[in-house]
Amino acid sequence: MSEKYELVFGIGAACLCSQALRKSNLQFASYPFDWLYGSNFSSRIQLLISDFKDFFEKEDIVFTGKTNNDPEKLCNIYENKKTGLFFPHDFPPAASFESFFPEVKKKYDRRIKRLLDSINKKHDILIVYVETALYSETETTSEVLIECSNKIAQRYPDKNIHLLYIRCSDEFCDEQISPQIRRISFNYKNSKPLPPHDARLLRKALEGYSVKRSLTTRMKNILFRTKKHFKKAFSTT
Repeated sequence: MSEKYELVFGIGAACLCSQALRKSNLQFASYPFDWLYGSNFSSRIQLLISDFKDFFEKEDIVFTGKTNNDPEKLCNIYENKKTGLFFPHDFPPAASFESFFPEVKKKYDRRIKRLLDSINKKHDILIVYVETALYSETETTSEVLIECSNKIAQRYPDKNIHLLYIRCSDEFCDEQISPQIRRISFNYKNSKPLPPHDARLLRKALEGYSVKRSLTTRMKNILFRTKKHFKKAFSTT
């Protein structure tokens, strides 16, 4: 199978989705759902089709009392109590929520605009959701997938938008639920405790997918990755 799209982006369920897409050269920019966890597939689709209504409003964000335990970038974990999304990488413990919120808000507003602008400019689009291998999620049934796909089609009637749902399961199954929906089920748990998923197995499920990119887009992608690389390098010095 070989499928080409003009835009591919992940909507969760956690960091592993964006990581897998980037390693597979399918996603080249940061979007709103990257690096978040919590909520579920249906709720994330609802946020997408509502243009991210209530995604990051100050009155909805509460401190969980926990940190992410990331030795490279320790942060307090905040939850959006309205959507159930958790933000584990945005608020350093040394900074107060009040002082840091405007900066984080700008970042997510920027990512939302980037994604919505990209959707509006592209026609052939793939949305990817990867279940976390850390715990079992409530099963997203075929009926739910079809309902969500229909909602996307209603929101973007002039687009050709497909869904790829990757489910962690002991049994392998590759289903074409509809012309727009593919669900792959297989075991990508890591044999070691950390990380909880095997990145190589996960990326294998993305083989056969690629992104159509013009020369201008390729140059923009290279510039984006270069800026991100240097920003990370200088943040660790």
